[in-house]
Amino acid sequence: MLRETVGLPAVSAWLGGRAEKVSVSMPSELTESVRERVGRGEFSAYVAEAVAMRLEMDLLAALDQDIEERRGTPIPDEYLDEAEAAWPDDR
Repeated sequence: MLRETVGLPAVSAWLGGRAEKVSVSMPSELTESVRERVGRGEFSAYVAEAVAMRLEMDLLAALDQDIEERRGTPIPDEYLDEAEAAWPDDR
């Protein structure tokens, strides 16, 4: 699969490890919205999954930029469409 080929772990790979308590400041409206959606007991898991997904997107953007710099041009849309068809997002 492409993810393994480029060394990009799945989101779940970041979520199964040892937990570390950290302090994060977030807007109160955002924290209230998360608590309403998942409840207090699942707040950390929800935030951890969101951070893992953001990290995955950042790594994919860096990969895209690296490929573009090596090629000298952006990846053609037809190649991106082909890759999306071959590796659909299973989330």
